Amino acid sequence: MEFEHNEKIWDELHEISTGQVPNGFEKLEEMFENGLIDYADYEDAKKTLSNLFL
Repeated sequence: MEFEHNEKIWDELHEISTGQVPNGFEKLEEMFENGLIDYADYEDAKKTLSNLFL
């Protein structure tokens, strides 16, 4: 069950960082604040998402 939960989080993180989720920056912050992702993953996803809009 833990594996399925982690897989879901990583799938959602991938969707956010590739621009597939509306309000991606807000969703990333929410995931970080809820402890679903750590700071390094949060920063990496933010950087990837930011690069989509350059």
